Amino acid sequence: MTDAKPYMAKSKEALERDARVGELRFLLKVQLFFDLQLEIEGFLDLLHDQIERHGSVSLLPRKLSQDSLESLFGCR
Repeated sequence: MTDAKPYMAKSKEALERDARVGELRFLLKVQLFFDLQLEIEGFLDLLHDQIERHGSVSLLPRKLSQDSLESLFGCR
């Protein structure tokens, strides 16, 4: 989710073919911290919502909240 390349797609199918989306879906299959899981699920839902509302999506994820990622670095 920190990639400088935007997530761009004109359909849900095209979005799901993005390798980064596949990696996020894979991460959801393993046990994660609750806040990280919610962030990934919310981000994927946001991408799909943008396609439904506007017909396409172009989004830089690092412009969104990084609180969960920062809290991971604070764990000991």
